[in-house]
Amino acid sequence: KATEPQRAILAKGLPNMLQVAKQGHVSMTDESAFEVGRNVATTEGAVVFENELFQLLEYKPLTAKVYEKPFLLVPPCINKFYILDLQPENSFVRYAVSQGHRTFVVSWRNPDASLQQASWDDYIEKAIIKSIGTVQDITEVSTARRALQQLNEELESRVTERTRELAQLNRELEAFAYSV
Repeated sequence: KATEPQRAILAKGLPNMLQVAKQGHVSMTDESAFEVGRNVATTEGAVVFENELFQLLEYKPLTAKVYEKPFLLVPPCINKFYILDLQPENSFVRYAVSQGHRTFVVSWRNPDASLQQASWDDYIEKAIIKSIGTVQDITEVSTARRALQQLNEELESRVTERTRELAQLNRELEAFAYSV
């Protein structure tokens, strides 16, 4: 039989227990105080790859020029990606993109029953190594695209210059033909 103080403790703890059951997990904070995109994870980005273990986010650059080599952040599995992207004034991600870094971040998925057989090797191979390869693939395509764009601009410049030269030669030939 519970004593009066024990009943008071149970009565006080029951709403917390119901909240945990409703959320499906224990939390040390009031999760309703945080909204992704409003007061956490405010830097603009998009999911560029995902699998059963993680999503790979790429953030929009905040500078006209970005470093050629990409910047990949892999937070600990126990953290959400937005620990690195809090509000604008204390966001590591925003700082990185504002300094010209092409920034990618691994966002770990919440494990469920379908991942109960996943090992650390799976997380290393299917998440960390996969994210590195995906970033390389994305940025190599971008680098190749930039190189092709530069080549195209150079060719257009040369064609324009040659067209001017031919037009000048044509005018000189016409002038010569009229003088003969």
